[in-house]
Amino acid sequence: MLAEKYGTLEQAKANAGKPFEADPWLKALDWSIVGTDAEGNPVPAWYARANGARNITAKTDLAHKLLKLEWQGSPVLKTKDMGYCYTDKSGKQTRLPHKNGGGNCGGCFAPYYMPFIEDGTLSSSEPACLEIMRALQQSSFWIGYKSRLTEAAVFAMQNPADGRQVLAIAPDVCPANTVSLRTGSALWLTLASHTVPKPAGEVKSKVAAWPGWLQCNYDLDAMELNAAARFSDSYAGLVGSTAISYSCLVGTKKAKTEVHWLSAISADCGRDA
Repeated sequence: MLAEKYGTLEQAKANAGKPFEADPWLKALDWSIVGTDAEGNPVPAWYARANGARNITAKTDLAHKLLKLEWQGSPVLKTKDMGYCYTDKSGKQTRLPHKNGGGNCGGCFAPYYMPFIEDGTLSSSEPACLEIMRALQQSSFWIGYKSRLTEAAVFAMQNPADGRQVLAIAPDVCPANTVSLRTGSALWLTLASHTVPKPAGEVKSKVAAWPGWLQCNYDLDAMELNAAARFSDSYAGLVGSTAISYSCLVGTKKAKTEVHWLSAISADCGRDA
């Protein structure tokens, strides 16, 4: 929609809302002509690279320019060294805030920036901006878990409750070796989110043993290892005098002499089991 609005230089000048030469976002686009469309209109380079509008996503710099984003009334533009910036009241180019407190802003459509759009700190003259941000919020869960969902295997089975044929999902299961029985797999099981726009918060699951089998959980933590090593060394009064402390000090994963490997070997299983 926005790409078509500014798809030619004439359209851009007509729809800019201000003199084209004074529009910092449109001026930053590459307006060199690289061809013509089916109707014979000249096609600028930025529009050709975007393949019309098909290659424009919220993560692209082009989307930021077409939406004409502003921070406290100052145009938001991307720089090579500082990411997305604005010009403060003193005329100094300033980075947009980052969710981790520092570093460059790589994009303004992350959930972190939604409150700034709601209160007007981050604004746009394009009515579609707020609508796009809300749509991204609602779809962020599915975007983040896209690979987890598409990699799962789907097969037909009979529903034991009523005998109907249904489709079931058989994702890979990879136990995480913790006493909480959490998994590190891409399971299709999610916790509902208290945030209204988001359908879910995160993927959770639980590993359970098959009826008649017992599950044994074993986890090694650096803090626990250090405590055990110090306790064992206290009997001899010398650091590294016991097997566990010595393996903590000099054991390596490559040589299979660190504690995780030694534990796996003694249990006759792999290190990642």
